[in-house]
Amino acid sequence: MRQTSSGILENNGALVFAPNLETDSPPGVTYTRAIMLKNSGEANGTMLCTFDYSTTFNGQLTWPLYKSTDGGVTWTLLFSFDENILDLPLAMNPMIFEVPQQIADLEPGTLLFTGVLKPEDASITRIVVYKSTDSGTTWSYLSTVDEGGPAVYDPLPTSTTTAIWEPVLAVTRNGDLTIHYSDERQKDNDILQALVQKTSTDGGLTWGPINNVVAVSNRNDRPGMISITVLPDGTHFAVYEVVNVPGLDVNSSTVHFKTSPDGVMWDYQTIGTPVVLEDGYGLGSSPYVKWVDNGESNGLIVITSKWALDPSGNLIPTQNFFTNSNLGEGYWQKMPMAVTFKFDVYETSVTSYVAFSQALETDIENTTLYQAVGVENGDFIDARCGGMPINTITYEAENAVLTSVAVIEQREASGEKKVGDISSSDSQVLFNNINVTEAGIYIMNIRYNNGSGENSIHQVSINGGSVQYVEYMPSADWERFLWKTLEIELVDGVNTIGFSYYEGLAMIDCIQIYKI
Repeated sequence: MRQTSSGILENNGALVFAPNLETDSPPGVTYTRAIMLKNSGEANGTMLCTFDYSTTFNGQLTWPLYKSTDGGVTWTLLFSFDENILDLPLAMNPMIFEVPQQIADLEPGTLLFTGVLKPEDASITRIVVYKSTDSGTTWSYLSTVDEGGPAVYDPLPTSTTTAIWEPVLAVTRNGDLTIHYSDERQKDNDILQALVQKTSTDGGLTWGPINNVVAVSNRNDRPGMISITVLPDGTHFAVYEVVNVPGLDVNSSTVHFKTSPDGVMWDYQTIGTPVVLEDGYGLGSSPYVKWVDNGESNGLIVITSKWALDPSGNLIPTQNFFTNSNLGEGYWQKMPMAVTFKFDVYETSVTSYVAFSQALETDIENTTLYQAVGVENGDFIDARCGGMPINTITYEAENAVLTSVAVIEQREASGEKKVGDISSSDSQVLFNNINVTEAGIYIMNIRYNNGSGENSIHQVSINGGSVQYVEYMPSADWERFLWKTLEIELVDGVNTIGFSYYEGLAMIDCIQIYKI
């Protein structure tokens, strides 16, 4: 039985946290991270979400930890890492991790939290790990992984910076704990920034020597913001941005990937493989990867990022995940995002940090793919969490039977086309091939644009029967997609679903159908 996703799909996902617009300082939320507990006994199904929060409280930046027990619909503050637990006042780059198996003295379900600490003068960067054995209610210090130089960002080839950033925890094939992070301290070897890892054989109490994951000696390519997932054959799959690629003049922070058979051995001297569609479009900036069990033998690798890239490396908006069902081999495909966000290039405004490092997660039953992301709210950024079905049938509006409407091309549409001009009494979009094998109540997710600034309404008729009304809240503009969810009743076999004009204007991209 699949739960209804309306609370985490409509209205651009559920609100986790919104800054106080009167007292806080922009930008607000960045670097969102979310997990669902799956190895924690009675707490299984609980979701936890954390993020960078750029407002300083009494000279301190905290890591807030929010909790949801209803599948990501509502959230409450569970814990705040503050001066009672942090030994330095400024905190950034958080990551939360649930231990999936016995690792030394760590029981399955133990929670680990890592991130970067720095003093008020930002003179050092320190990666630390904390531990919780009660599902995140209380935390204690576990270890310090490494310490780098000042928290100064300079991606130029002439840079002399020595900071460490962006830690990510994982478990190796042989069951050891490992941590990956960005390291700027190898410039003497002409490595502008490396991605490195350390391994712990005692459950995170102590850490071994640095092992390079990506370290290219050309004083230009700057890999960073690594994310790790484990494929069903045990292969570790890493994605990361490469700043300064394809060049300093077109710095698109192209997303690359590489693999390791065990999570320890990496072909570190190569830059990796770009993530691209068959038409040459790619992804850029602050990627996150998640392997999803969709019931197929290889499963599905899903990557999200801040923007997309055209074949020339120019930055363009994205409203789609990239997916691969062949363990990373070959070209990638597009999949609509649950939550969409404003496209804003760095250094143009405070909202340029929208969607700066997201997170992906699945529920216990592998029916829902969650997306935690920072979304613009005026000059501020909120933390939002959306979820959409993993296994569903998608029907493109442009392939329906169309009357008195227009097919409009849009690259970020599901099939790169959508249907608009649903504006006259005889306008209709008729999906006439909805085939199900069991009668009953289904969920229909509708992907739409409504840039009118006001709510719009369509009439919906199932199998020519009585009319329902679906109301679409405004989207940011006519390019931005949102989702609307409706419960419908279908018969066994072929069904028809017709959309027609009632009030206002809205465009339909596609619909998804699945059983509840």
